[in-house]
Amino acid sequence: MELNLERYTLVVIVCVAWQSSNRGHGTVPVQNLIKVYSLNKIRQLALGLIIAFSALYYTIRNVSVNEVLASFAAIDYVYLIPSLLIILSSYVVHAFRWQILLLPLAKIPVAQLFSPIMVGAMGNILPGRPGEILRAWLLGKKLDLPVSGILASILIERLFDLVILLLLFTWILLFHAEVFSAQIQYSGLSVEAMAKGFGQVTGGLLLVLGIFIYCTVFHKDVLKKFIGKRMGKWQGKTELMIDNFSLGLQSIRNPMSLLKVTGYSILENAANIFAFYPLYWAYNLQDKSLTSLLILMVVVTIIIVALPTPAFLGSFNAGVLIALHEMGNESEVVAVGFGMVSWTLNFVVIFVAGLFFILRDQLTFGQLLKAGDQAK
Repeated sequence: MELNLERYTLVVIVCVAWQSSNRGHGTVPVQNLIKVYSLNKIRQLALGLIIAFSALYYTIRNVSVNEVLASFAAIDYVYLIPSLLIILSSYVVHAFRWQILLLPLAKIPVAQLFSPIMVGAMGNILPGRPGEILRAWLLGKKLDLPVSGILASILIERLFDLVILLLLFTWILLFHAEVFSAQIQYSGLSVEAMAKGFGQVTGGLLLVLGIFIYCTVFHKDVLKKFIGKRMGKWQGKTELMIDNFSLGLQSIRNPMSLLKVTGYSILENAANIFAFYPLYWAYNLQDKSLTSLLILMVVVTIIIVALPTPAFLGSFNAGVLIALHEMGNESEVVAVGFGMVSWTLNFVVIFVAGLFFILRDQLTFGQLLKAGDQAK
């Protein structure tokens, strides 16, 4: 584990040094590299990698490499094409939804939104998974827009996604509660306990977000007065941030915009769910029902939220194993292979697209690592 961490750290440092030297900035001082890749980030990365490799060990502990390779050989690879297309379509729908939410700030062509979306998604590989902050920072820097207003639009995205996820979760609990058996355990916790905790946290978060957004949109002056007085010398900046944040939320006051955002949210989440479905046929799973697909999506979401790892490595795979093997009737080898293939498909799309836009927009890894601090 320590060897992998050192190797990853070295790769990042070499990439930053190489990019800077190739752009005429000369040799990168060691102090600058330490600032870019701080001890705090290394600790975050180390913790994420420990969780990731622990989850991976849990996933593959009972299968051999030969069995997994044999499962890869048995895949009908034709079905990977529609899966890739559905994954790509989800990002296209995401861009159209974000465009509507950004209208109070500016009318932005959809084509200009793909870069921050994909680089932001790729940013979840970095320590702390700062993808959303990175996305807001990139768009704000590119178009000279207030980051707080852009973050408001992202908050609305998460609100709609949480509502849809909570509805799916509630449906499964009402009609298929038996799948969350107390006998199925992961890291000493039963899946039943995880599911209940996830439902409570999601419901509470949804309530808090809803109240905050309502107050910001309809009672902005009261909110500014309440928060501003408690910020002392930061009162002016805090009130400006609330103004920008409120501006970013104005799209939900327009009934037509609200309707479009709702429709796009349903389409995007449907694409995220059905991106798994062609793999059901690629592996010729026993249960190809919609119920199995929804349970898979919910369980994977619960695990990746409970166990945050860089690029969801390990936690995603563990979620697939639990849903398909321990809750379903699929063999452990098939569930492990399914998890590896589906994670790889998502990662390839994000990494290739993110790298393309990084190179096109001439971004450096140092800028991406410092984006969170600059956004703050």
